[in-house]
Amino acid sequence: MVEKLDEEKRSAKQKLLDHYTAKAEEELKYFDIKSEIEKLSKQKKEIEENISVIDRDIEEIKSKILTANVGVQKINEYLTHFFRDDQIKLKPLDDSYYQVRRSEGIAKNLSTGEKNIISLIYFMTRLEENNFEKQNAVIFIDDPVSSLDSNHMYQVYGFLGEKLNECGQVFITTHNFDFFNLLKDMVEKDPKGTPNKRNKNDKENYYLIKKVQEKNNEENEQVNKVTKISRLPGVLSDFKSEYNYFFYILKTFYESKDKTNFELLYILPNIARRFLEAYLFAKYPDGSNFKNKTKKFFEGNLDDYKKQSTMKILDEYSHEQNPEHDQKFPDINEVEIAIDTILTNLKDKDEEHYIALEDSLKNKN
Repeated sequence: MVEKLDEEKRSAKQKLLDHYTAKAEEELKYFDIKSEIEKLSKQKKEIEENISVIDRDIEEIKSKILTANVGVQKINEYLTHFFRDDQIKLKPLDDSYYQVRRSEGIAKNLSTGEKNIISLIYFMTRLEENNFEKQNAVIFIDDPVSSLDSNHMYQVYGFLGEKLNECGQVFITTHNFDFFNLLKDMVEKDPKGTPNKRNKNDKENYYLIKKVQEKNNEENEQVNKVTKISRLPGVLSDFKSEYNYFFYILKTFYESKDKTNFELLYILPNIARRFLEAYLFAKYPDGSNFKNKTKKFFEGNLDDYKKQSTMKILDEYSHEQNPEHDQKFPDINEVEIAIDTILTNLKDKDEEHYIALEDSLKNKN
């Protein structure tokens, strides 16, 4: 009986406990609050993860800003080298853009040459960022001296020579023959050569890009313009100027035992005149005419026959003053005398210049 009473008391207590617990849960909204806590805890975790991502982004942006500022400093150093007193500078903006400034104001009306130099400097500076591996790079630069004067052309040449020295392979196109000669010097002076050269005398580095017209086929009359790449003709790759080329032609004929090359014989008077005109223009820059300059040049112990034969070739056969000369080849003996007279007289009166011309032919294949 006592045990049964104790059991009923325990049961009654538990019921009261469950009753008041349920009532408290209902009044305090326990499960709703618990659910809200769980929801907020999850949101907190997501926010903390987002904060970590944002912190990493901030550090990355800071790094980029630092890199950009370092890059701008380099760019401005190079710009000072190129423009000096013009004070063209880049100023970094907040949105990862740059502002080009001249002195203290925004640079306006930049010339095409100035724009090209800024673009080239920016490109080369970016190559030096982010551990770029130049030795494994293939770089293409299209006509970097377009719209530049000769002073800036030499600056670009020096700049590229410094920056491209360690690059694996470089392609540079240009329409400027003077700049092309500078690039040839860059290759010739490189003791290691370049990766795509088999040896120092191999001219496969130089190519000519040209547009030609081609028919689609024999039956179709339609003509298309196509671009082709071919080996550069030797006359362009071997000689630094027309003047050097003319000297080569004259000297080759002068030293040749066989003087009966009529194709060459026909054009030699004109080549001799153009060569001598170029030399005398620099030798006597007083504005006098060609005839007076040749008189000065041939003054001395030269006999009258050689002088007259030479002037005949230079005046008549090169400028066609006598219509009869259109119908026949120049006399071989007269041409030989004229070339001998010009080169011998040049060597006697300006030996240093003559030796320099000979040296210019040493690298010719």
